[in-house]
Amino acid sequence: MKRIAAHYIVENNTRTVRKHMIVLDATGCVESIVPLTHETPSTRFFNGIIFRTNQAQTPSIDTILDWQNTHKQKTICEYLKEYGVEEIVIGTHISQLYVLVDIDFIHKKATFNSTITKAFS
Repeated sequence: MKRIAAHYIVENNTRTVRKHMIVLDATGCVESIVPLTHETPSTRFFNGIIFRTNQAQTPSIDTILDWQNTHKQKTICEYLKEYGVEEIVIGTHISQLYVLVDIDFIHKKATFNSTITKAFS
């Protein structure tokens, strides 16, 4: 069993949850998505936004920063939704989850220090 948590999880194109945890079974199937209300043993916490993409490649930070410059009023979560996130659904097998770390949480923007890594694969 794996537990992966973050400040934000983009569940689908219309729903982003704050301070939640994804619980995966041994095969990578989503068992639950639950609020992170207290410290839970064996949970990997990321300082960022977890998402699943249906694109062949994850976006680069430079691409995100360029998008933010032309869409100044929009947040990074809105970018991910426009980019194309794949829904995270209970009972679905997840082969890869990504996390965008080191963002500006006050403005919900990526920064030059932000990176995208695999949260699970």
